[in-house]
Amino acid sequence: MNEAELDIDLKELFFLSPKEVRLFRGLALALRERLKVEDPETMIVLVRAIYGLERLPYSTPGLDVALSTTYSDSQTISSTRFSLSESSLELQDGGAEIGPFGSDSFDRGSFQVETGGFRDGETEFVKDWIQSFVSELESPKTELETEDYEGKLDLSEPNPEIDWKAITAAIQAAEADDDEEDDEE
Repeated sequence: MNEAELDIDLKELFFLSPKEVRLFRGLALALRERLKVEDPETMIVLVRAIYGLERLPYSTPGLDVALSTTYSDSQTISSTRFSLSESSLELQDGGAEIGPFGSDSFDRGSFQVETGGFRDGETEFVKDWIQSFVSELESPKTELETEDYEGKLDLSEPNPEIDWKAITAAIQAAEADDDEEDDEE
């Protein structure tokens, strides 16, 4: 069974588990709450991000947005970043500790997945990152910055139904093809 027989284009699919998709849908709900307090320009970026999150594990043609939070107190600066484009989804977490002689930066981790199969990171990081991001969004000390690279987003395309059996079969078939290519080399 190949990708064509399954009617799934792996180049339009993020390799996410059902649990990860549920976690990202939770992030979309949190962003909906944030819409109530933002200026119109930020609201547009949030709506675009929500639209892309709700389409997961499918990519959204023309989407290219990023959200960053920065939280700081007298000893720590914490920063999280979420970016979603038609070909990549990425989460980053880090910051800096401020001391008497300067600051030391730190990286708490990242998660990245691209359409077609590249993946770096674990589900547990996604869960922890989303909890941290939502918590920071609720704090009045947190600054939210948005970036919108203004692609031609096609809003007329309905959210696809998720057929996990077909997706799993397509991914397994692609991995089997990769294994066969490795064996030939």
